[in-house]
Amino acid sequence: MRDNIFGVLQRVGRSFMLPIALLPVAGLLLGIGSSFTNQTMLVTYGLTGVIYEGGVLYTVLDIMNQCGSAVFNNLALLFAMGVAIGMARQEKEVAALSGAIAYLVMNTAISAMITARGGVEAMAANTTTSSLGITTLQMGVFGGIIAGLGVAALHNRFYKTQLPQVLSFFGGTRFVPIVCTAVFVVVGIAMFFIWPAIQTGIAALTAMLTGITEPLEFTFLFVAPLMYAVHCVYAGLAYMLMHILHIGVGMTFSGGLIDLTLFGILQGNAKTHWIWIVIVGLGYFLVYYFIFYLMITRMNLKTPGREEEGEETRLFTRSDFRARTGAGSDGGISALILKGLGGKGNLSDVDCCATRLRITVLDMDKVDDALLRQSGASGVIRKGSGVQVVYGPQVAVIKSNLVDFMGSPEADELDGTAISAAPALAKGTAEAREDAIITAHMNGTVVPLDWVRDEAFSSRVLGEGVAIEPADGHLYAPADGEIDNLFDTRHALAMVTNSGVELLLHVGINTVELGGKHFKAHVAVGQRVKRGDLLLSFDLEAVKATGYLCTTPMIVCNTDDYHSVASTAEGRVKAGAPLLEIKG
Repeated sequence: MRDNIFGVLQRVGRSFMLPIALLPVAGLLLGIGSSFTNQTMLVTYGLTGVIYEGGVLYTVLDIMNQCGSAVFNNLALLFAMGVAIGMARQEKEVAALSGAIAYLVMNTAISAMITARGGVEAMAANTTTSSLGITTLQMGVFGGIIAGLGVAALHNRFYKTQLPQVLSFFGGTRFVPIVCTAVFVVVGIAMFFIWPAIQTGIAALTAMLTGITEPLEFTFLFVAPLMYAVHCVYAGLAYMLMHILHIGVGMTFSGGLIDLTLFGILQGNAKTHWIWIVIVGLGYFLVYYFIFYLMITRMNLKTPGREEEGEETRLFTRSDFRARTGAGSDGGISALILKGLGGKGNLSDVDCCATRLRITVLDMDKVDDALLRQSGASGVIRKGSGVQVVYGPQVAVIKSNLVDFMGSPEADELDGTAISAAPALAKGTAEAREDAIITAHMNGTVVPLDWVRDEAFSSRVLGEGVAIEPADGHLYAPADGEIDNLFDTRHALAMVTNSGVELLLHVGINTVELGGKHFKAHVAVGQRVKRGDLLLSFDLEAVKATGYLCTTPMIVCNTDDYHSVASTAEGRVKAGAPLLEIKG
């Protein structure tokens, strides 16, 4: 139990290293910029003729000052993101975004509570501050650490969450920021009541948190708490010695070399007795070095750089255990996928879109379609060195499981080993469903799926359907229902009809590469629509001018739930005319 606790604390300490790495540069920017824009210093050293407000040099120095301040003023946010990144097992970019969202949501909830309780005037003195323009409690870096740790726990728990088919777009990594938002609204409300009590016991810690040494101190606070206790004693003795020796060096916030130079050396030793800081500092260096050296070596404290062999780069998870023992279907499916793709060494890139794994392989001859289909794939599409493996809306979770498995020892040992059949992914069942008539989604000419110049559609791996070559730039609702998904690029959307038909409407071929240019959405996710409502509009001629085909497929994604899906029209068709007949 004790080892587990300290193991977690070590990971927390290491996660601080990312934001800490910013501080030296930010400190230099702030120190140099603030020093040489200080009017008193400029006058004292006769620099007003060279560095003056409005001048080029002054402006550059002022920019340095403000940019350095930006880092220190937002340390809490940086730690929220840094801790989340450091503690997340996989999909770290999602953890970083969720950390920022959680920090903002938590402080906004606190701000709302402050307003509800009478505003800042009703709060105790010096207990509130402004962070990113939000009035909140004075939590310092602790607020960011709380957000980062909470997000890491939620991320590691939910980043593989599978939701029902109708909500599957919001599953996997997309579910993490959603659940973090909900949780940290509650955390913010709770912190409004909890933090003031904590704050009362920390009047000295708050002052300590305003210095640039706080990240290092908090690092060994978590990694080696006994060292932090010794440090606190020595820090207190240092202030006492400064008083006894009549040292009068002022400081802004850090007590570093810049403060020593500006408020000590430049003021003269006769006035500030700054030389004693150097003498006492040399003694403190020796004391700190030998005491900490003895504590680290005698007590075997796991400070950064002294972890057990492999601990820094390899932390085994439950998924590793399941992969090693063969327990569970996820490991088996991931093993089948990796084997079907030719093994870990054959992959140069792993990604996914809304329905497909997108893999870049080194040797296409090593790809085994049969194994990939055994893993539950609806189809395999090969293009050059790229392989697209179609799984449907749950592909985000499948990708996460695959990436996890690729990090396990079993992935390295996969070549040459036999793989037993893994349970196929669940697919739709042909339950009795209502018959449905789906109407044309745009004006134009009907095009059979066989003619669509995209194998994912023409091979029907995404489902049965039909396409239209558009006569204008308008896409209409082919039935009453609800918008289930709207792509960020606004070139495609998914909807579920009132009778349960899941439709994918995709304007053009590879038009995702336009990044939304020339497209406009007239609906939002979750919006109810009626047959004939305008869903999307686009500049038909502009899209064609860029070289993209505008053929627009309409796919029944849950084709397996029905006995038949057939086109009922050909040639020219008007929006709203019957186009697909679906038999339950």
